[in-house]
Amino acid sequence: PSEMTPQQLHDLFRAHVRDEAYPYLWSEVEVWAYMNDAQEQFCRLTGGIPDSTSDLCTVEYDAGDAFVDYDRRILKLRRVTRDDRCPVEIVNDEDIQFGTRRPTPREGEVHAVVIGDDQYSMFLRDIPREDGELNLHVLRLPLEEVTGPESTLEIDRQHHLHLLDWMKALAYSKQDAETYDKGKAEEFQAAFAAYCDRVRTEQGRREHKPRTVAYGGL
Repeated sequence: PSEMTPQQLHDLFRAHVRDEAYPYLWSEVEVWAYMNDAQEQFCRLTGGIPDSTSDLCTVEYDAGDAFVDYDRRILKLRRVTRDDRCPVEIVNDEDIQFGTRRPTPREGEVHAVVIGDDQYSMFLRDIPREDGELNLHVLRLPLEEVTGPESTLEIDRQHHLHLLDWMKALAYSKQDAETYDKGKAEEFQAAFAAYCDRVRTEQGRREHKPRTVAYGGL
């Protein structure tokens, strides 16, 4: 499928809901907000956009820091390395088996980060002696909001058309006598959720590492 610009998606939405003549049932502000939310919801339901190169994938820490904050647009940390490319272990807070909530940190180079206790920060299990940075491989939300024709859609182009389902679900949920339609809202919401579930399943298959099966003979 060809890439769709936000303006094309905007125009297609108005055509689908038969709202092409002024005064509109749905304002321009509402349509762009629906599109922005549709792209964000797609990312949330499918896992997010893979990234390791944008600015939010580099976080700095100072000597003596116990915590490092990371960007709220990050949905999941997939891999962490130090600036010397040494891998850093990602540990879930609930998996730590200690008498206290956290292990007592030791001074040294950062070898592990603990996530899960604070939503947008990592606990450094080793207190760094020197300033440094961590390089993150993440799944994230879009970097920029969709606010108008000059915006861009960051998800892969084959998914652009399906954003219409969520946009229409929001449109028909608008509390107004001329726009509210509970049945249509639920129908389009279900269609969007089903599509996102299928995308997530397909992505899982692509990322799954095949296992070698050894046969003992017939």
